[in-house]
Amino acid sequence: MNKFFYFIAAILVAVSFASCEQNKPSQPKDDDDDSPKTKNSLTFQMDINMVSSNEVSWTVTPSDTSVWYFSACTTLASFEGVGAPSIEESPEPLLAQLTGAGFNFKALLYLFAPPAVHKGEWSYSRTDYLPNMEYILFAFPVDTNLNVLGDIAYQIFTMPREYVDLGLTSGTLWASISEPGLWTYDRAIHDFGGAVPTQEQWNELMNECIWVNGSSVAEGYWGKSPMNGYSIQGPNGKWIFIACQGSVDCEGVKNDSETETFYWTSTSKDTNDAYVAFVLQQSSDNVVASIGLLPKCNSLGVHLVNQK
Repeated sequence: MNKFFYFIAAILVAVSFASCEQNKPSQPKDDDDDSPKTKNSLTFQMDINMVSSNEVSWTVTPSDTSVWYFSACTTLASFEGVGAPSIEESPEPLLAQLTGAGFNFKALLYLFAPPAVHKGEWSYSRTDYLPNMEYILFAFPVDTNLNVLGDIAYQIFTMPREYVDLGLTSGTLWASISEPGLWTYDRAIHDFGGAVPTQEQWNELMNECIWVNGSSVAEGYWGKSPMNGYSIQGPNGKWIFIACQGSVDCEGVKNDSETETFYWTSTSKDTNDAYVAFVLQQSSDNVVASIGLLPKCNSLGVHLVNQK
């Protein structure tokens, strides 16, 4: 009965996470031994190769090739979202915290992609990674009943940002996708410096490109999928995506509109105000983009640029 319950619960979890592998994980045959298991000191070597801006391959090699282990890769945000605390803030073994407080580890098998149990070396490659996104590759030993036998081993990696040459007059390269999150003006300049576009660069993007309403299937990047926003086509036919991820005013009031968005320029008017890019979807096929002025205490989006 318990196994049937876990199976059904796991299927439901898998359906709700569209970015994960849908295949049922391979796993060792159950045995009838209910005696306490001895903690295993299995260690892992993890070799990660970022092939391109959206492709990663990796190899996980256990210190003992006769021991079953569970290994998978997922976004760091998703990993923390299902029960694990922030890795940087957690001095205790992550596995103990993941499996504590009634956390359903067996349902976890169906949650992360690719979910599988292995023996020996495991190599895998994926091509659907998002630029500037943090991912975690992790592994830990299990017994034949999928009981956890040891501490978790992990490596965190961040995909590189991808910049697109849209064929603009200035030669400015724009990031393929907006940064997830919101920033005050001062924080944006502190965090990204000269990568925040100037007022002139935003004007060029508005004047030389075609702006259309669109959506991105980047699940987990902004916290929901699809994310509304604007597809921007450059003179050479290449595209970038600017997300409509809302804003927060100086009093902390949120604007979750999916038809308008604000992005900082790096151009400051004075101590209190700075210029912003304002985009409004007036209808399904009519998008208006312009430059405005807002107090620096607002929290707005950031979309980065680079020069050739």
